Amino acid sequence: MSGGQKTSTFNHLGNFREVYVLDTIHGAGELKRGLGELGIDCEAIDVYRGGDLPKFSNEAVVIAPVHLGSGNPFLKGALDERCKILSHHLVVRDLFNLKNFLKGSVKIEITGTIGKTSAAVVLASILKRDGKSVLLHSSSGTYQIDERWKAMEKCSITPANILFVAEKALKDEFTPDFAIFETSLGFTGMGDVNILTSLKEDYMIASNTRWASEVKLDSIKNLKSNSLLVAPSELFRRLKAKNLIPSSKNLRFLGLQIKDLQSSFNTFGGQEDSLYMVCKESTAASGKNPEMSMVYDDLKTIDGEKISGKIDFCPEDIFFFLKDFYGYPISSSVATALSLNVEEDKIKKFLDGFSGIENRMEFKKERGIDILDNSNSGTRLTHLENVLSFARSDRKYKRILLVVGEESEYICDGFSPLDAKTVLSRCKRYFDGLVCVGNGYHLDQGNNFDCVRKKTLDDAMEYTLPMAEKGDLIVSFVKTWR
Repeated sequence: MSGGQKTSTFNHLGNFREVYVLDTIHGAGELKRGLGELGIDCEAIDVYRGGDLPKFSNEAVVIAPVHLGSGNPFLKGALDERCKILSHHLVVRDLFNLKNFLKGSVKIEITGTIGKTSAAVVLASILKRDGKSVLLHSSSGTYQIDERWKAMEKCSITPANILFVAEKALKDEFTPDFAIFETSLGFTGMGDVNILTSLKEDYMIASNTRWASEVKLDSIKNLKSNSLLVAPSELFRRLKAKNLIPSSKNLRFLGLQIKDLQSSFNTFGGQEDSLYMVCKESTAASGKNPEMSMVYDDLKTIDGEKISGKIDFCPEDIFFFLKDFYGYPISSSVATALSLNVEEDKIKKFLDGFSGIENRMEFKKERGIDILDNSNSGTRLTHLENVLSFARSDRKYKRILLVVGEESEYICDGFSPLDAKTVLSRCKRYFDGLVCVGNGYHLDQGNNFDCVRKKTLDDAMEYTLPMAEKGDLIVSFVKTWR
């Protein structure tokens, strides 16, 4: 273990008789191991399988994930006994800093309601194009990127796995220029640069007691005072709407001075922001040779400078840019790349060739048939109508064959069969064939759907591909792990 002073969090833990870490499915074991290396004995608890409650007392500290509802018997027991409660996020931050992980790398943390994985992969791809080595940990996988993408053992984006991935890189003697971590439900605060991709398409967590966006906003207080925050313009609008920004700069907001936040803050999205994207209307209408630009003004760099300019580019496929499917992830990643002093021409070349992200949304061909593949863990029904309407009106395929459903019920924020029926009823005019994946999708009953049901995504594609002809498009829209 690297040397250094214990942080206040760990000094504080020493004042308690017992330490408990909740939720072994989401990293309690990794945190127990890290705390044990500091000489802090603790118990890791599986909060979902029942069992006897520990005899909590007000002399105990409980480390809990932010997604755990206060009604969970273990967390409720700790709250009833007035235990000290700490979050997984904060303990990860302090363990990471104390162990001095990746000390020679620029560390980038990414969170948000949508677009996290896409932003992580886009930024890693731009940095690789600039000749930089990258450690990437995201929902799409964990990679040590140098001359090639070397896949590592895959693990979830629960905060504790930041420690696992960083330690694995240390053991492999991989010292990247940049380390990118996609983190679930907020910032831990270990990043030198922090990207908040979006606050849109919010959802409930903690047994439907908290909004995910509120948890992510609250995590801003975890950031280092000298770090850079890249966020959508709606951040300040949301904060002002909730009267969370005090009028005096001497007051504190989420643990940061307002003046400190504003001095190291880049926004993206609209023309009033540090960076925004524009498309010439004439080229957007034609769908051919689109001319687009990334415009940035007074964008702050990691060195404390301010830069302005414009990157003109002509993407191979305007689909992703026009409908904003990748708008936020690309804008946040380009703003970050510029703040890291990546050369404009490297960014331009990436944007010119962008046609989606493997295992997120991408166009591809299989057996000579065009496929718009958006089957992944981040697939959302709210996007389906836009995808289908654009494909029908702008691409003029002979037929659109839709594969939709949910392959695994254990994916967070899954598809409700009732919601699926509602969306598909609105979209019936856009598709010519329907294959449903998963046991819960009885969409052919009472909805006038001519629907074929398959158990898995692979089964559905094996059924659909032979049906397709040249000029058809298969839209794959299944909630699944990849």
